[in-house]
Amino acid sequence: MSADFPLVMAVFLIGFVALWVVVAFVLGLIGGWRELARRYRSQLPFSGHKWYFRSATMNIFVRYNRMLTVGVNPAGLYLAVMALFRPGHPPLFIPWHDITVTSEQKFAVTFIVFKFSGAPGVTLRMRERFGREVLETARGGASPIQ
Repeated sequence: MSADFPLVMAVFLIGFVALWVVVAFVLGLIGGWRELARRYRSQLPFSGHKWYFRSATMNIFVRYNRMLTVGVNPAGLYLAVMALFRPGHPPLFIPWHDITVTSEQKFAVTFIVFKFSGAPGVTLRMRERFGREVLETARGGASPIQ
């Protein structure tokens, strides 16, 4: 090995981490997470039912595959991403009174769609089965889908 190898590895690692952080921030911006965070950033620990390693799509463009923690309690919806993807994605807590829920079908797949009054341009889509489970758990069995 040459004497330059440690320097090359250090530069590579710093560059890789910097690129990772930039990509995470850009995905948070494109998907709408940053917009949601302006209004719904959560500073408190969440207390309620949680599901780990779940998937959802934000604004059609950004798919969070098996990296979301989704939580519900009577007050609202909690969203967080895995620690590796946290740059640009602070945990969120959105009160139910700021959420509108509908269902839609795209390409023979049904989704539960969450829209947020505090970030009107942002949508969160979950596959129907999980979306209904989230809503039924939050509402004690009553599904508020319009």
